[in-house]
Amino acid sequence: MQTDFNLNIHLNLEASPELVSMLQAILQQGGSVSAEPAVQVTKAPLFVEPAIEEPTTSLEPEAKPLDTSDIRAAMEKTRLRIEGEDYKDKTSDGYAKYHKQLTKEFKNISALLGADLPSKIEGQDHIKSFIEQCETLTVNADDEVITQDAPY
Repeated sequence: MQTDFNLNIHLNLEASPELVSMLQAILQQGGSVSAEPAVQVTKAPLFVEPAIEEPTTSLEPEAKPLDTSDIRAAMEKTRLRIEGEDYKDKTSDGYAKYHKQLTKEFKNISALLGADLPSKIEGQDHIKSFIEQCETLTVNADDEVITQDAPY
């Protein structure tokens, strides 16, 4: 029985110019260097384009934490909407009709959120809920009592 094995190997190595010069120096120190280069040199690109990264900043501004100034602003906005622009002068018709009722509603909402007064509401979720509930306050059809819109 006769077995013949033929093995052909073709090897291509890429090396940086620095590695090639280092290998040539080693070969020159250890003996003779053949006329053909032992390593086929291919040039590495001088500039590698960096990967494009997605921007980490969003287009929306970062939300600041809610605080008592946001509560005051929500109450002010509600009073302007219901009592009128001149409610601070106590001359508007809305002031006479709705100021005490709005104050009562603000206190009721804050009581439901666990505070005696709106300025004592704590926690981002509670402050956000207070602001949202202020936005839903309206005058009922009888033009007497302030009610919250039904969620349904």
